Amino acid sequence: MLLLLFLFGTVLSVSVSEDDYKSKLLDPTWQEVLEEGGLHIGGGRSKRFIAINDNQVNMAYQGCVLPNGKTGHCRPLRHCIQEEFRNDFIKFMDYVCIINQNSVGACCPDDMTRGGAEGLAGDLPATAPREEQNEALIKVTRAETRGCGLSTRQQGRVLGARQANPREWPWMASITPEGFEQYCGGVLITDRHVMTAAHCTRRWKAEELFVRLGEYDFKRNNDSRTYNFRVSEIRQHEAFEISNYKNDIAILKLDRPAVFNTYVWPICLPPMNLELTGEPAIVIGWGTQWYGGPHSNVLMEVTVPVWDHDECVAAFADSIFNETLCAGGREGGKDACQGDSGGPLMYQMPSGRWTAVGVVSWGLRCGEPNHPGLYARVDKYLGWIAQNARF
Repeated sequence: MLLLLFLFGTVLSVSVSEDDYKSKLLDPTWQEVLEEGGLHIGGGRSKRFIAINDNQVNMAYQGCVLPNGKTGHCRPLRHCIQEEFRNDFIKFMDYVCIINQNSVGACCPDDMTRGGAEGLAGDLPATAPREEQNEALIKVTRAETRGCGLSTRQQGRVLGARQANPREWPWMASITPEGFEQYCGGVLITDRHVMTAAHCTRRWKAEELFVRLGEYDFKRNNDSRTYNFRVSEIRQHEAFEISNYKNDIAILKLDRPAVFNTYVWPICLPPMNLELTGEPAIVIGWGTQWYGGPHSNVLMEVTVPVWDHDECVAAFADSIFNETLCAGGREGGKDACQGDSGGPLMYQMPSGRWTAVGVVSWGLRCGEPNHPGLYARVDKYLGWIAQNARF
C-alpha cells in the first residue's frame, strides 16, 4: 500500500433449503407451474409467460410491499419461499413480482432471518441492497446478527489516509504461500470462501497456500484474534488471461468454516450495475510502501476516487475491459501497490454496509499520476461467484 500521501435491513434469506425448494411448494397448482417452468401474467393481449429461473443469484431487486403492508424486496422465487403461499398458490399472487421483466420473483420481507448460528450473517455470499428502510448503522458495537458488510466502524468516509483500525475491516484476509510473510490480499465472502485475484493463485496448488483472518499487525506475535487456515480448493476464473489480466478473479475454499466474531466477518457483494463514477472507495492491504519498497507490517487504507470507464481506457495503451474498474488519485500517490493484489476495493452503501466492488488486479507501477489502479469489477461476476462459492 503506497505511503506517499498516507503511508441486507440485514441481507438475509429464507428458512428453507434452496436446493429442494420445489419440494416445499405443496399446493398441486404449484406442481403444474413448476412443470411448465413459469406462469402466465396478465390477460388478453397483455398476457405473457414469465419463467422461473433457477440460476439467479440470491440478491435484492426492486422494492415491493407485502400483503401486511410491510416493505421488502423482490428476490428470485427459489430464495424466498414463505409459509403464507407454499400451501396455497392463490396467496402467492399477492407476493408475486417480476425480475428484469422476464422471471418470477417473490416479495421478500427485509427482516426475514434464519435461526441458529448459520443465520447470523444471513445466506452467503450476500448482495447489499441499494436501499434499506432501516438504515442499520447508527452504530454497530457487536458482531451478532448484523448481516454482511457491517463492522464496528461508525458510518462515515475517511477523507485522508491512515493505518487501519484493527476492528474496522474484519473481512480482510492475508494469503501467503509457505515461507512468505505477505503475498496477496483477499476478502471473506462466506464462512468458507475468500475472494482474491486469479493472478495470486496461478502459480500455486491449494495445499501450498495459507489464509489468515483477523490479521492486523504482522509483528504482533501470539495474537488471539488471528486465525490460520489451509486452502482446500482453488476456483480460478476459467477465462483468466495472464497476458492482460482479464477476468482476474478467484475464490479460495478454506479447510474449515471460519467462526464469525468482531474480527472475522464477511463483506457484502455489490448490487449489479452500481454507478460509482466519482465516488470515493477504500482500498486496504499490507502491500509495499512504494514500488519495489518494503511491505507494511500494519494493515493500511487509502481513499481513492472511482474513474469514468472511458477516461480510464484513454489513460492506458493496454486493453481495459468492461469487467475492469479503475480507481486512484489523479495527482498520483494514492493507489494499491505490490502485495495488495487480491485485496478489496470497498464502497460503503447508503445504509452503511460495505461492499467489495473491486479486486486489486494491476496498474502502471504504483500511484503514477493520471494512471489509476485497475480492479476486477465484482458486479460483473456475481453469477460466477454464486456458482463458485458453494463448492
